[in-house]
Amino acid sequence: RDIVLGRLTKETGGRYEEVLSTSALSLKLRQMASELSNQYRVTFARPQRLVPPKTTEISARDRKLKARGMLAGR
Repeated sequence: RDIVLGRLTKETGGRYEEVLSTSALSLKLRQMASELSNQYRVTFARPQRLVPPKTTEISARDRKLKARGMLAGR
């Protein structure tokens, strides 16, 4: 179960968190709420007549931050 959930979340850009006690649940939920409230969605679009790029790079200026990308419209 842990292998499947860990692999699934890694492949979809998420993560797997295991909370071992109910006393740790409140802290973990506050951390998750903070992360969710500090996310941004950036959409990149180009005119249809242009040749599509082979790659698109997603990054964050601060190395402590995580940038994730996904393809849309396929």
